[in-house]
Amino acid sequence: MVMPAAIHRTWTIHDLDELPQDGSRYELIDGVLFVSPPPSWRHEYGVSDLFLLVTTYVRQHGLGESLPPTTGLQRGPRTYVLPDLFVVPLVNGVRPRDPHLAHPRLVIEIVSPSSRFRDHGLKRDFYQRNADLYWIVDIRRRVVHVWRPEAAGPEVCTEQLTWQPSPLHPPLVIDLAALFDAPPADTSAED
Repeated sequence: MVMPAAIHRTWTIHDLDELPQDGSRYELIDGVLFVSPPPSWRHEYGVSDLFLLVTTYVRQHGLGESLPPTTGLQRGPRTYVLPDLFVVPLVNGVRPRDPHLAHPRLVIEIVSPSSRFRDHGLKRDFYQRNADLYWIVDIRRRVVHVWRPEAAGPEVCTEQLTWQPSPLHPPLVIDLAALFDAPPADTSAED
């Protein structure tokens, strides 16, 4: 298993432009650079499946805009993270001009062996302060941990996941068995 490297020095978002475009994921949390290997196909299938479900729901009800992992969230000059998926609200009925600065309604991370510690630790702390809701999706263990701001512990979901950002609209209900059992090409992959 490949673990992400933490390179110790104070980094800023401007330093990210100098890093190689090698497929690795570069993130900053409070000036610490984290480098993770490129995601596996299993991880990417999970992102794709959730992106389709969440985006369809969000657009159908005009609740905001879903953004993929190519768009990061920035907080100040020393924090830039790349969630697997996040949803930001519309601004006066239109897409936000700077979604990387918005306060997300929902942030989703899909756990990889290289990201497990960070997703449940540093990123959880960050997202609890900077988002309305944070889902940690563990495809391998078939569980989703749902974190809310100020919560001391997660809601643990193994059968169904429900999200209702507005009482004016019906909830999005995700059958986790169907999500986790989406046919992978190969179940022997590390992730």
